[in-house]
Amino acid sequence: MNPTDTLVQSLDAWRPAGTGPHTLPTARPGWQTTVSAEANDSMATKATEVTITRTAPAPAGSTLRGWAESIAAKPAGLPEPLALHEIDSDGGVAVLRSAEPTRKGDTVGYYEAILTGTEEAKLKRYTANTAERTPREAVPFVLTHESIAKVAEVLSGE
Repeated sequence: MNPTDTLVQSLDAWRPAGTGPHTLPTARPGWQTTVSAEANDSMATKATEVTITRTAPAPAGSTLRGWAESIAAKPAGLPEPLALHEIDSDGGVAVLRSAEPTRKGDTVGYYEAILTGTEEAKLKRYTANTAERTPREAVPFVLTHESIAKVAEVLSGE
């Protein structure tokens, strides 16, 4: 069984009870994927965050920029492709965001992945009202289990 199948099977079987958020950690060679969610059923997850954490040393020569560019170059299984937005080499952080945010009236929504060094990536979804200039707000997002596995695969650079 490949690592993607393991994550999909874990999500398929996961039935969190009660008020969330709930977390499901799933290990695969070199990585741990942690899905934080409000709800999950047999096909999809209402996630609040997907985190990918390296559990083995990064390959020799790995760089934050290389990792970020690798993610931006691949379809991640999200409704909006990710594009490299910013790299803070001194701080060891890279930001990828939806290349083309979703607009509904005055509301804009986008995915954002924050890479920390070459060790961790966190994916969230945000919305903001552009007319009222409200601060952005993290919101839950619904993805199929296969889409979450694809996101984990792409964020891990595989």
